[in-house]
Amino acid sequence: MKRTGPLKLEIVVGTHVVECRDGDVIGSEGTVAPHLFKGAASLQPRHLLIGKSPDAWFVMMPRNVQVVTHLDNAVLPPGVRQNLSGEHHLKVGEFAMALRLSAGPPPSINESFFARLMRILNRG
Repeated sequence: MKRTGPLKLEIVVGTHVVECRDGDVIGSEGTVAPHLFKGAASLQPRHLLIGKSPDAWFVMMPRNVQVVTHLDNAVLPPGVRQNLSGEHHLKVGEFAMALRLSAGPPPSINESFFARLMRILNRG
């Protein structure tokens, strides 16, 4: 039986792929790959919030963002959580990127409790 790890969320901008974490922010002053978004004049400083609940990854555009943003060719309404599954296309003005979910590495069966704890602590 093939085991896969939890789903991870990745941002794809051109040929660049960056893994996201719960609480990341996409924007000109964001926490995830701000160097990829410097040329996007229409992107607000904190344009899109990324979150993870126990059952799904989601994005939400803050209510103060006034720039029309499209998720899969539909207008993304401010203040509304949008659950993600598979691959999605995000467009802000002329700037486009993809958001995709993919399986992470399978969990190690032989990994000790201490090793798992250190791995979790080092992520934050």
